[in-house]
Amino acid sequence: MYTVKVQTRRERWQQYWRLIRPFTLITAATGIVATAIMGWLASDTDFTLVIGLRMLFGAFVAMAFNAGTNALNQIYDLEIDRINKPQRPLVTGKLTLNQVWRISILTYSTSLIFAFLLSVETFIVIFVATMITLVYSIPPFRIKRWGVLANLAIATSRGLLLTLSGWTVTNTFLRPDPWYIGMVLTLFLLGAATTKDFTDMEGDAAFGCKTLPIRLGVITCAYVITPFLVFPFLLLPIGAFYGWVAVNQTTVTAVAMVLTSLGGYIAWLIARDPEAMTTENHPSWALMHQSVVLFFAGICLAFI
Repeated sequence: MYTVKVQTRRERWQQYWRLIRPFTLITAATGIVATAIMGWLASDTDFTLVIGLRMLFGAFVAMAFNAGTNALNQIYDLEIDRINKPQRPLVTGKLTLNQVWRISILTYSTSLIFAFLLSVETFIVIFVATMITLVYSIPPFRIKRWGVLANLAIATSRGLLLTLSGWTVTNTFLRPDPWYIGMVLTLFLLGAATTKDFTDMEGDAAFGCKTLPIRLGVITCAYVITPFLVFPFLLLPIGAFYGWVAVNQTTVTAVAMVLTSLGGYIAWLIARDPEAMTTENHPSWALMHQSVVLFFAGICLAFI
């Protein structure tokens, strides 16, 4: 690895900004705030300034946690990124390993401290999520190498645990609602998480990460993930019918139909040309992010 000296403080902060990948931070913060709103709506209490501030606090926790995971992943994926993402600041030498380690430790620690200040339940959830991200990246565990288990780790942290952490900002996780909502999102992400692996196949294969596209082949993998993109949302009206989620049955059914249709369209985009998934900027990726946003927004509406 070569080192390029960053001449100014501004340039260094620009590299830190690239390191933490701000787009992913916004997605995490949005998810936390949305699930915090769900928890508040389910609590049947008046909205206060304190509740609003707790939601903003929760968003900060989510962003700090996500920044920590992004930095950690780039430390342990350094050799893979030389092939797949050569423009990243650690690969180019614009940031050193020591600098990235400091950012990762600082942001992880910040998320845990502020989560504890919110509630014990929030701290428990963020702590579990932290442990999952550590074993995902760090040897000798490095479950990133293990295909389905890697997908499960990503889906659980970004689905179930994201939902629980936001919910605990304004409510308690000792209710079935956040677990059920998080389970549905986790099932969707089990399939959606694989899409990032298509473009990374060259580097992953070179360093022993047996992701699903590598294990199954691009075409077979595209068909395997299809049910996870389409069917999980149909569980939402079932949960409402049995009282596992305290939402309006009609609204959540309509939301489920829209999401299922969108999932079907995404699956069709992938299946019609699976090889296109190995290139950058496939339209299905943007649609999957939009599906998650619509998922949160629709369930918030159903809680009203």
